[in-house]
Amino acid sequence: MVAPYEVPSLSDFAKRYPQGFVESYRQEAEKTAEKILKFYRGAALTEIQGENTLRYFLASQDPEVFSDFSQGDLLDVTVESACCDGDPNPPYYLGFAEYLTEVNE
Repeated sequence: MVAPYEVPSLSDFAKRYPQGFVESYRQEAEKTAEKILKFYRGAALTEIQGENTLRYFLASQDPEVFSDFSQGDLLDVTVESACCDGDPNPPYYLGFAEYLTEVNE
């Protein structure tokens, strides 16, 4: 699981971001930071294909999101990708450009 407040760069962001606003906008900036960090909580899935390792992210507030699966299980999933265009779906700045939008059981 990826927990944003356990990642130093994200924790620093959550502290620094609201400080860049004047007092009258600081409360709104804190809400924005919280909203962004919610997208950075979820499960990391690793796929190994020969010598290649692919990493995917599944955004979820549930800390047990993958508790029904074991290491090595094969999953049927729907994969999307994003770039650094501000799309908050995968935590791009943690190295996840691809993310799972759905786990099909």
